[in-house]
Amino acid sequence: MDRRNFLGNSAWGAAALTVLPRNVSGGTGFTAPDDQINSGLAGREVQGGRPNTGSVSGANPVAGEPVCRQKIYLINKVIEPDTMPVLYEKPLTEEHIASDFTIYGGEWTVEDGWLTGRNPGNFAGMIISKADFFGDVMMDFTARTLLPATHDINIMWNGSWDEKTKARGPGYIIGIQGWWYGKVGFEKSPDYKLMVATPLFHFEPGKSYHIQAGSVNGHIFILVDGDLVMELQDPDPIDNQKYGKIGFEAYCTQVQIRDLKIRKALWLPHETSYTPEFR
Repeated sequence: MDRRNFLGNSAWGAAALTVLPRNVSGGTGFTAPDDQINSGLAGREVQGGRPNTGSVSGANPVAGEPVCRQKIYLINKVIEPDTMPVLYEKPLTEEHIASDFTIYGGEWTVEDGWLTGRNPGNFAGMIISKADFFGDVMMDFTARTLLPATHDINIMWNGSWDEKTKARGPGYIIGIQGWWYGKVGFEKSPDYKLMVATPLFHFEPGKSYHIQAGSVNGHIFILVDGDLVMELQDPDPIDNQKYGKIGFEAYCTQVQIRDLKIRKALWLPHETSYTPEFR
């Protein structure tokens, strides 16, 4: 039984997992996808190659200067997280938290520019967006545990909140240094029959991490500091035109978040093959 139940364009035919070690709407703060039609990955040339970490740094084609843009090679797909259109970006102030989010558990405050969540209990203390971000999305933010807390940076997208049960409804959830034994992982609520986790990511309590996590057509991915640390395909993707909430969770921890962007997740198909290494 999972901890939540105990305590409070094509899909693959079966769930698939790859684990790599660590090496919409308009308005203020919102950008409608139509306004970003020429942004992001759309129309970009897909290059070949099969990087060990799943990522390749881009370069400025004019000046030759290094840039932060990276191509991330998923199984049969390629994405450029840093160029995905931004749907939401506001400073995490008390005013914006009050206007844009609802607290469903734990204590959530703003401290020195960080959204800080505290919850000493063994349950999900959540803060969830009031707006819906439908479709394929990616959450892009910086996070850290607030010492002496040492575990659990958890987020949700394509999610919901069930007022009748006072619990999370359908949603995609990922965690860094979670599941009691320090794992990076994923679970799909509310039945939690699709779950996967690995202990291979080396986590340092109190250290700030740049996290980018989302999904394209049910293909879930987790990036930490630009490295692909996990991907998997949901064989029965959540209806992301029906469920569009995003949120953060404090699960028996205290965690801090800043520099939040919600992006429209774009991708291109990418066929791969091996180059023979011997004759």
